[in-house]
Amino acid sequence: MYRFQCHCKTVTIFVSHKPDSLTRCNCSLCQRYAAIWGYFKSEDVEIRAPKDSMDVYCWGDKCINFYRCKNCGCVTHYTLIPEAHLDRVSINFNMGDSKLINEIRIRHFEGSAM
Repeated sequence: MYRFQCHCKTVTIFVSHKPDSLTRCNCSLCQRYAAIWGYFKSEDVEIRAPKDSMDVYCWGDKCINFYRCKNCGCVTHYTLIPEAHLDRVSINFNMGDSKLINEIRIRHFEGSAM
């Protein structure tokens, strides 16, 4: 079991396995978040957070909901809107053990070109 937490530990995310690869995107938003994303199906992710402890931000084409802790501001994960018809939860691996990032191949996505 792998655990990811925001800085103040209000939001905790658990996954049972590590992905084959991670993604570092250079779009205008991900670059500012400095996130490294790991992708999972929603059934493989458990998010523990008190009710109303997260803010959501949706930008651009309005297909992705980015979640952050209201207390410390850390971006923890994102989900796709239901209309995207893709079951995916993306976890910010910078919220976990940094050693884990070193064990997984990182692919670079040119989101700035989109």
